[in-house]
Amino acid sequence: MPYIRYRVRGSIDTDVLSASAAFDRIFQLENLEDLDLSGVASSDRRGSLAVSLAKDSLRVFKQTLRKLNLEGNFMGARGIMHITEEMDRECVLEEINLGRNCLCHVGCSPLSDAIKNQLFLKSIIIPSNNIGDRGASVLAAALIGMQSSILETFDASDNGIGERGSEALAGALHRFNSSLKKINLERNEIGSRGTMHLAGIINETSALQEMYLGSNNIGAVGAAALADALRNNTEIRMLHLSCNDIGDRGTTVLLNALHHHEKISELVLFQNNIGQDGAVAIASLLIANRSLSSMNIAANHRIGNSNGGMRLVHALEAMENRALTYFHVQARDVGGDFDVYNRIKRIIRRNRESKEAAMMHATHINLDTGAEQDIEQVEEYQDVGGSNDGEFPYHEMENVQSIDLNSSLRT
Repeated sequence: MPYIRYRVRGSIDTDVLSASAAFDRIFQLENLEDLDLSGVASSDRRGSLAVSLAKDSLRVFKQTLRKLNLEGNFMGARGIMHITEEMDRECVLEEINLGRNCLCHVGCSPLSDAIKNQLFLKSIIIPSNNIGDRGASVLAAALIGMQSSILETFDASDNGIGERGSEALAGALHRFNSSLKKINLERNEIGSRGTMHLAGIINETSALQEMYLGSNNIGAVGAAALADALRNNTEIRMLHLSCNDIGDRGTTVLLNALHHHEKISELVLFQNNIGQDGAVAIASLLIANRSLSSMNIAANHRIGNSNGGMRLVHALEAMENRALTYFHVQARDVGGDFDVYNRIKRIIRRNRESKEAAMMHATHINLDTGAEQDIEQVEEYQDVGGSNDGEFPYHEMENVQSIDLNSSLRT
């Protein structure tokens, strides 16, 4: 029997009886693999119901449930304790999302005990839970003690984690150097010293492809630490460093390390106090690098129009990289010079149209030969917006089911 993906929409608060009927229907399913219960409890008053539903789901579908999304349900530390009682060694869970559940450092203890027993867990997603350094240290100990070493994604963004917590996490995540693909620690308090610890992961983790460190006040010193690591890591595809005040000096040393990086495709330097000297470094990167497809340097208002903006225009005109189809800069960044701004937009539009034409050509060839081109199909799906979570749709879309709690389920 094929596996089933199930999504519940709406809130328990809308109609408790309808919600009960909805979950009765879920528990009659077989082979449930992916259950999305995000936001079904829109207040603390209904958080206990969400806990009960999540715990029952883990118990009933223990042998099949691989992805569980419980984001935004006000469960709290006590709720997490009840849920994790069902996360024993028989559990086959591969991904759990506990974002925005008021976990705090207290809730990290029961979660950590459960994590240690998991044999299949690949993704731990716990953003916006205010766990702080204490919670991060507890989780780090759990990561070190995990029964498996196949973790691919770790997301603890927006959690008040500072230098001590980031040092503990960096030490723990090192053990997944052959599997870890994505780290998201945006909107924390890591600072430059914490970034130095995390740079070691970039340096030594061969599988790492995505690193998100925006809004961490890493400064030029932190940018320099990342630059040293990036010289040794050839797998990084996405690097997000927005709102970090790295300045011209940090921008220059960082981008120099990416000149001949063959896989970096997305770079975000939004709002980093970059001026004309930083713009020179950006222009140099645009000419030297051929893998970038997306770059965001918006909200760096010191770039200016003459020495900064025009250098960007000349670099974009001269570059051989036609893969760059997204380049975000604001008119204010180039001194309000709309001639410079519009020239940049025209160049990027040219690249985008060129890529679309190439894709259309490849599609026609595919239709003529009857061959299957999976890569083109995936890119076309993503270009038109994709699914709500930005992923390619499941291979058995007819088994994706959902219930909307905002509409009546009683007939």
